[in-house]
Amino acid sequence: MQYYKSAKIPVDVLGSAYDLFLTTDKEEPRFDKLNCDGFCDSISRRIYVNCNVNDAALSDPRLYIFHTIKHELVHAFLYESGLSTDFEHAHRFGHEETMVDWIAIQMPKIISCYRNLTMLLEPYKMEDDNTCQTGPKETSDCAESEKTF
Repeated sequence: MQYYKSAKIPVDVLGSAYDLFLTTDKEEPRFDKLNCDGFCDSISRRIYVNCNVNDAALSDPRLYIFHTIKHELVHAFLYESGLSTDFEHAHRFGHEETMVDWIAIQMPKIISCYRNLTMLLEPYKMEDDNTCQTGPKETSDCAESEKTF
């Protein structure tokens, strides 16, 4: 079953223009050749994600596709950061897959933590007269937000 309409979506990756292709294994034969549901071609700056997932073991195929998109975007971010060949599997993938998965899974929590930290630091910001406010109005735990972006 195809869970998303085939599309080409422009994505800004650290200032580089990438195209995210939501496609199917029938339209993109490299999925079968590479035995994957997504891949990042950093040379052409294209990301391909298979939206025709046929795995009965998946409880939520749309969520799986979303995680695949995040995973492939991490590859693009690492490449654009100059981190494309200094990894254990560089000869095959370009990046260590465990690390890429970790970043893709934890990124929403990291972003949430950074946003919360900005709000938490606001009461402690020094004023122009070199004084400081007395403390936070309310606190927040960085780990409490598990929302995906």
